[in-house]
Amino acid sequence: MRIPLTCISCAFFFGSFATAEDLDVPADFPSIQEAIDVAVIGDVVRVSPGNYFENIDFLGKAITVMSTGGASVTGIKAPPGAEQPTVRFASKESSNSILSGFKIGGGYGGPLQDTVFGPCIVGAGIYCYESQPRIEFCEFLSNSVDGPLSGIDGHGGGLAIIRGNVEVKGCDFIGNRSVGHGGAIYIVGPCEPRIEDCLFEGNDGSWGGAVTCTEQANGLFSNCIFRGNTAFNVGGGLYVRSGSSPVVTGVLFQENIQTGNPVAGGAAVTVYGGGNGGGACFPQFADCQFEMNVAEGYGG
Repeated sequence: MRIPLTCISCAFFFGSFATAEDLDVPADFPSIQEAIDVAVIGDVVRVSPGNYFENIDFLGKAITVMSTGGASVTGIKAPPGAEQPTVRFASKESSNSILSGFKIGGGYGGPLQDTVFGPCIVGAGIYCYESQPRIEFCEFLSNSVDGPLSGIDGHGGGLAIIRGNVEVKGCDFIGNRSVGHGGAIYIVGPCEPRIEDCLFEGNDGSWGGAVTCTEQANGLFSNCIFRGNTAFNVGGGLYVRSGSSPVVTGVLFQENIQTGNPVAGGAAVTVYGGGNGGGACFPQFADCQFEMNVAEGYGG
């Protein structure tokens, strides 16, 4: 628990120098956000197993928030009626802002004035706006953006990455959905996120059942699995559009589905360079496997 520096320490050192500390939840602070509120650069917020019904915001701080028991026994879920994402990074957080080892659920999402699709709600689970945190060993389970405001679409049920070089490692995205793009993740560039060693399974959206990359969203997908995701228009696993050119390496696309549009296609991947906000796309695929993907239209 943080203890203020004393006058004696000031006398010895002719100044005050804060050192990194562990802030324990719930032993020292009843909620994760209360620990974040008092944390300073380099601190580690250590969260004991349990379910924490709250929304958290890193507030731009270069700190680590980690569970002590892992995502299987430690969850953060937005309380009912809270019209916010479960976790927010929207204050220019850097790669020194780290979230590790949580189950992420609930949430509403954050606002975005999308230059292609107009006003929308994105990122019910985690909302990253012009920030580049590290998110590791988390489970995104059954997050949903359903277009809750009349006439406004929802994108990125699990995670929204808006113009930030976010690092996502060792995470599972299971059963997330959106009425719009990216059932699990919606990525808007220009940005170069790194998504490594992640599982995308059973997610669904109208475009990009698991992931949509748009507006120069480049970056890397490495050693991931896209399995059993569904798009109700195009791109059952991954939808790449509007000048985006990610590198996709060592990825398995298995049993993904495109349905609902017999003149479209792309059960595993759709690459689309035209249309509103369009631009040439040059994604690169290396050492990938495509197995048993099924399209109602073209390109299973």
